[in-house]
Amino acid sequence: MNTMNTTVLTWTSRSSHGRHNHTQQSESLVVSEASLYCHHVIADIRSRLALEREFPGRILAVRYEDVVANAEHGFHDIYEFIDEPMPSSTFNVTQRMAMRGQAKHLSTKWQKSLKQTEIVTIARQCAEFFRLLNISSTET
Repeated sequence: MNTMNTTVLTWTSRSSHGRHNHTQQSESLVVSEASLYCHHVIADIRSRLALEREFPGRILAVRYEDVVANAEHGFHDIYEFIDEPMPSSTFNVTQRMAMRGQAKHLSTKWQKSLKQTEIVTIARQCAEFFRLLNISSTET
């Protein structure tokens, strides 16, 4: 039996905006960290895109922000993709984790902590990252 016929891959991404801990960091350090993250992840994104071309319909891309925003929908999609029922214990845990993430505003915290100049610089330096993910660099 060819194991690739039954293999399902999922891939999760997280926006580069939320990829920092912006406490008293200088603008250049925050921008550098986000830029470094983008450039490292671009290779992973390209690998995922190549796998999607090689195995169409067998890879599900999942965005962290989407799962935090709606854990039930996000995990439902994953389990549906692998054609398995979602165990209630998994649902309960993901709901709790998502509620914690929502309460801490983890996926949108960058919007309040980054300066506009930092957002613009990151968007410019990470343009290829956003393009490969087919999302707007200013998407929330």
